[in-house]
Amino acid sequence: MVEGVTAGVDAVFFVGYHAMVGRSDGVANETIIGREMVETRMNGEPIGEPGIDAALCGHHGAPVVLATGDDALEKDVRAVLPSNVEYAVTKHATDRWTARCLSPQRSREAIREGAARTLSNLDGFSPHRVEGPIAPEVEFTSTSEAYWRPSSRARSARDRAPYRPPPTTSSTPGRGSSPPPCSASDEVYG
Repeated sequence: MVEGVTAGVDAVFFVGYHAMVGRSDGVANETIIGREMVETRMNGEPIGEPGIDAALCGHHGAPVVLATGDDALEKDVRAVLPSNVEYAVTKHATDRWTARCLSPQRSREAIREGAARTLSNLDGFSPHRVEGPIAPEVEFTSTSEAYWRPSSRARSARDRAPYRPPPTTSSTPGRGSSPPPCSASDEVYG
């Protein structure tokens, strides 16, 4: 979701992100893809899209300055990024499928105001950097999702199937000798 972020990018906005899978009742909670993953971890710690993407942006020297989404996502953002990162709540999650949404006008106003505040003070932001090797892990919902990973050892559909590639030699998540930790199934994507 941060494709194209390279050195020289002054600021990044995370617009319309979802709360991490397995940790909240955020609307459409997921990490990278839909129902196939139970949990994603980086260096043993649960992590969602904001943490993964902030680390990728930080690798290129680009600070995240604004995020938008539901109130559950704000907890994920605050757990990873500095407190001065602006957050615009666009809806209040009731559960994974239901939310009390702000009107489109109020959502746009909140995003516009947050963007204006951050862009007027870019010197106050620094990139989110993850030091050392990165060890990503993914727990899939079924063995069919995990079997394509040679390191998976799931034996039944009830198993939580972990994927643990060797740590990368780069400080960039998902970069190195291992393929990125994700999959898709016909059940979800047709």
